[in-house]
Amino acid sequence: MWESHIHSLYGPANKKGIIPFNRKAEQLPWSHNNTAGRQALTITKKDPWGPVWKSDQIAGLIRKMKPEGAVALNGLQNAIFKIHPEYWAQYFLPLFTTTALVSCIPDSWRGSIIHTIFKSGNLALPTNYRLIALIDVEEKVYGSCLLQHLKA
Repeated sequence: MWESHIHSLYGPANKKGIIPFNRKAEQLPWSHNNTAGRQALTITKKDPWGPVWKSDQIAGLIRKMKPEGAVALNGLQNAIFKIHPEYWAQYFLPLFTTTALVSCIPDSWRGSIIHTIFKSGNLALPTNYRLIALIDVEEKVYGSCLLQHLKA
């Protein structure tokens, strides 16, 4: 069931681990019209079409996530992915590789819901609140992968 949900959001990957672009650009879940100022992520010098990450790296980042947390915009929680990180990493790898290759994030990652959480003290003071943004789990994992890549 979750496998079909992921495929419905992003499409299936081919044998090379890349989501194929056999659809017109406007049918892809990525926006190609708003790429001004963005630079492509360097994949590798040896294989420019190969993935930046490996499945086991993604699985390791999924394992590090806290299982609790709010439900993301697409209805998924961290706990779902933490049950079997290796399984989900195989679906994230083509998504992340394709995102890096086209230098655009999927449209579903462009939004978030922002909530305020009361910390302590006087309820009337805005400084006693903190903001949280609810984003998709896939986006959180991609951000962690990207940060890890940039730090390397």
